[in-house]
Amino acid sequence: FREILEKDTLIFDQNIANFIYSWRSPGLTKLMIFVTNLGANYMIVIAILTVIFLVWKKHKKEAITFGIILVMGVIINFSLKQIIQRPRPEMSPLIMESSYSFPSGHAMNATVFYLALAFYFYHFTRKKKLSLWVTVTAIGLIILIGFSRIYLGVHYPSDVAAGYAVGVWWLVTAILINKSISWRNLFKKVKWER
Repeated sequence: FREILEKDTLIFDQNIANFIYSWRSPGLTKLMIFVTNLGANYMIVIAILTVIFLVWKKHKKEAITFGIILVMGVIINFSLKQIIQRPRPEMSPLIMESSYSFPSGHAMNATVFYLALAFYFYHFTRKKKLSLWVTVTAIGLIILIGFSRIYLGVHYPSDVAAGYAVGVWWLVTAILINKSISWRNLFKKVKWER
């Protein structure tokens, strides 16, 4: 049954990938390489600047939490890749990657990072309309980054979908853990003051 499921998934992946490959052009390839870096190299720079900004604004707790969320996301993704060990697609890669394929690290890390940015933006501003636009932009970037990974031939569509799913799961889990700790500390403080 597992072999049948894997075969069906691979056929599904290849059909979608081949459809996306049909859009390839030199100009679009350059754009997709830029977009894919928004889920890696450029994202690291933005993350460092965000942590520095939060510390500068005296939000050390948020800076530490933000950093932990991102680092743990990378660790979870690496661990899943090592457990599952799915090889990269060999159809038509436009760039070379050496790690395993499932789940997509770019898709997962981008999901965690950009949605966390949107969450913190609302947390600090409480501006609903502006926060909505920031969230929509974040989701748009996440979708584009996932698309770029398929377009460049370094991930199957199911790798990207899994990256999104695990990324959302981890971010929601991390926020809930953080909220639980905050509520517990607040309860202890109130109890102590009484």
